[in-house]
Amino acid sequence: MRKTIVTVLLAAFAVAAMAMPKEQAIRQVAEANSSLSTLESDFEQERTIKMMNRTVESAGRLYFDRAGRLNMTYSTPKGDLKLINGNRFIVRSGGKTNSFDTEKNVGMRLLRNALLNSFRGDVKTIAEENAAQLEYEETGGCHVFTVMSGNKRQQYNGFIIRYDTKTLRLVSLTITEANGNSTDYTLTDEAMVNAAIDGAVFDVSRIK
Repeated sequence: MRKTIVTVLLAAFAVAAMAMPKEQAIRQVAEANSSLSTLESDFEQERTIKMMNRTVESAGRLYFDRAGRLNMTYSTPKGDLKLINGNRFIVRSGGKTNSFDTEKNVGMRLLRNALLNSFRGDVKTIAEENAAQLEYEETGGCHVFTVMSGNKRQQYNGFIIRYDTKTLRLVSLTITEANGNSTDYTLTDEAMVNAAIDGAVFDVSRIK
């Protein structure tokens, strides 16, 4: 019996020793992505609508620029779009276009910053801006950071950000909402990193 207990304890210590401390993981991810200026990748989106017990799948191509620009152009459904450029956040869905000024709209500002900072590897700022605890675990070949806000008035109140343990690049981002809905974004191919991106893809003036 005593031998069994000792074996279990040793195994537990071994697992603990293998797990990277949270602060070290935060630092490594931030440092690895500090040199990321642009990124281009295919992505898949899975949106879960709690009230309807329904999941909607989408896909497209995304373009990220560290300066504060992000374009998510959907191929399915064709025509849908999310576009961030500075303080402008444009969402086109089902043929309807909404434009937000993130200086005036706090919820959309927090969402914009979380999206951009996920690519930048800056999970600490995401937690700070949402006044939330930052939890960490290493699982499934990913560094997984969880930010959950206790503010029930906040529309987007949770973020789960996953980075590949080898490349330290963003793998996926899950955003939860106060109403129970959630959206999962997953990068699905080998991203083009630090390649030139045509500035026209970030041009908000072309969006009608």
